[in-house]
Amino acid sequence: MKLNKHIMAMNLAAVIAFGAVAGIIAPSVAGEDNIVAYAAVTDGQASVQDEVTGGQVSFNEKDNPDLKGCDFESNGDGATVTLTAVDKTAKKVKFKTGTLKVGDKEYKITSIKKGTFKGSKATSIDVSKLELEKLTANMFQGATKAKTIKVNGAKLTKKSIDKNFVKGLKKLTKIQVVAKAKQFNKIKKALNTAAKKTGNKKTQVKRVKK
Repeated sequence: MKLNKHIMAMNLAAVIAFGAVAGIIAPSVAGEDNIVAYAAVTDGQASVQDEVTGGQVSFNEKDNPDLKGCDFESNGDGATVTLTAVDKTAKKVKFKTGTLKVGDKEYKITSIKKGTFKGSKATSIDVSKLELEKLTANMFQGATKAKTIKVNGAKLTKKSIDKNFVKGLKKLTKIQVVAKAKQFNKIKKALNTAAKKTGNKKTQVKRVKK
């Protein structure tokens, strides 16, 4: 997070300095991270108002207290982002929100990058607040201490569930899925197939209401 916040700080400082002289809305560019954010300058104050396109997403943790220790990448559509890092020291990882605030905009967290949980000490991972569009291969790779993983199944289909999404998580005993009964039945077979890939014969898939 230090790198992202440092980049944003430099961007906003440049915008403020420019705006103080010109009195207009000025663009701020974050070099290699390919971030272009437009900030409006009013009485020396700057706020991100437009969109983030591609690369790392800089954000203020004070506006996102439930996402402390996390990092994201923009999906390039100006509306969604991918989770790329979590607090590796936390014994429990639980998202209380599925959106990321960047200035005046909100981005839905719709995917998790491979390696995000590498080295995580979490025994419980709850990402059910995230509107995941897919359960991709090895998305929880490295979460070797995880015993329970909870996901949201509302938007999932049997084709969007990779059989290796929890592969090798030998301590995993519960895959909890938040979904209505009708929806759960549509994806249950695919989830059970994935459960067999953990290497733990006790891994079970269960529907939960929330």
